[in-house]
Amino acid sequence: GTLLQDLVRLVVNDGDEVVFGSPSFAAYDIDVLLAGGVSVKVPLDESWTYDLEGVEHAITDKTRMVLLCNPNNPTGTFLTTAQIRVFLQKIENTGILVVIDEAYRDFVNCEDCEASSSLVSEFDNVVLLRTFSKAFGMAGLRLGYGLARPEIVDAVNKVVAEFSVSSLSQAVGVAMLQDETIMADLKAKRNIIVAEREKYQDFLREMKVDFIPSQSNFIMIPGNSMELFAQFRQHQLIVRPFDDPAGVRITVGTPKQMLKAREVWE
Repeated sequence: GTLLQDLVRLVVNDGDEVVFGSPSFAAYDIDVLLAGGVSVKVPLDESWTYDLEGVEHAITDKTRMVLLCNPNNPTGTFLTTAQIRVFLQKIENTGILVVIDEAYRDFVNCEDCEASSSLVSEFDNVVLLRTFSKAFGMAGLRLGYGLARPEIVDAVNKVVAEFSVSSLSQAVGVAMLQDETIMADLKAKRNIIVAEREKYQDFLREMKVDFIPSQSNFIMIPGNSMELFAQFRQHQLIVRPFDDPAGVRITVGTPKQMLKAREVWE
């Protein structure tokens, strides 16, 4: 089980609605379905970003949860804390739980990025989800955590799946966070990924290649997914094809790998 599944199970019963953007993380649909709920998908806006106004308008008296993937997977687009705050203020009295999935938050790099954790103290219906699987490079641990008000934490603890996280994973996670050398190394690697992402996006702009500006560790290039896949494959590079949005998603790699990825367009 995952913390997201526990949260869905906590508030969603048969026929209840969960609102989220589309395309977004594929597991949302599955988690809602398993709980007997109904997924209400709101198309992303023209910039492939979550349309918060559209999400607000999709809310009905059956809505129990809103899911925001930020940065969004697979588009890499990002909502600022200020934008989310305005949305939360509009739906503050609805009693709807708002879950913000921040799996890729560690890769965000913008000058006016206010910490999202302030939203938890400002609103009593917000949960932030984080993971060790992305920037921490510890996907094998299956370890993550949530930030929420004590009353939400207490409620989740009553429905949490038993043995969902091993004691070994928890011990490794705590030890890693307390080790200054490991954390400094992880931060350095994260900084390299962010720098390579920005350099490759600048290169794509120079080459007049259409792409979705990303704040994650991947870049989405719209187009014919199989043609683009074959184009990268010719240069011994594997990218992930998508149908929605149609195109391929490039995971940002090492400086050497990203130089190789330039050859596709040169």
